[in-house]
Amino acid sequence: MRGACGRLALRRPDDRRVRGARAGAARAGEAVSGAGTVANVVGGLLALGLLVYLFVALIKPEKF
Repeated sequence: MRGACGRLALRRPDDRRVRGARAGAARAGEAVSGAGTVANVVGGLLALGLLVYLFVALIKPEKF
């Protein structure tokens, strides 16, 4: 949708059309790439480690 000046126009609130998927975007149900899986696992492990550290620091603050 282009406006009168050639810029992309804002959508009206009553326009409920769903935008199609981008060409390079993963679709629902498709597997994540290997790098994405590794990043998710590393992030999950870091979050779990931080959670354990904070829990121990809350229970036994004299150790820290």
